Amino acid sequence: FLLFLYFEFTFITMAQTFAAGTYVWLRDDEDMYVPAKVAGTFKQGEKGTVTNMMTKSTYTVTAKESSDMLPMDEQSLEPTDDMVGLKQLDEPALLHNLRLRYEKDEIYTNIGSILE
Repeated sequence: FLLFLYFEFTFITMAQTFAAGTYVWLRDDEDMYVPAKVAGTFKQGEKGTVTNMMTKSTYTVTAKESSDMLPMDEQSLEPTDDMVGLKQLDEPALLHNLRLRYEKDEIYTNIGSILE
């Protein structure tokens, strides 16, 4: 039990390294999360440079902003019909997929078979 608690605490508190060219979810006041591409390698909780994929603008994120960033699977850049097919099935990916589909006027989607 103590080993599990230690592992859980260590896993949660370890800062991730965001490598140049990878994608992250950047918190946004209006859209909750937006996809961003890392311009230069930096650690979570440190200043870094990213390109917002929605606006195509590059800017420096603060240490606070980077501490709230989450890793993103590149698959989330394109909309998908069945969200169970997403490799990363979390809040940012679901919201972004719905946003992309809404923008294309494809408002209906599904999340796989629930009951059979």
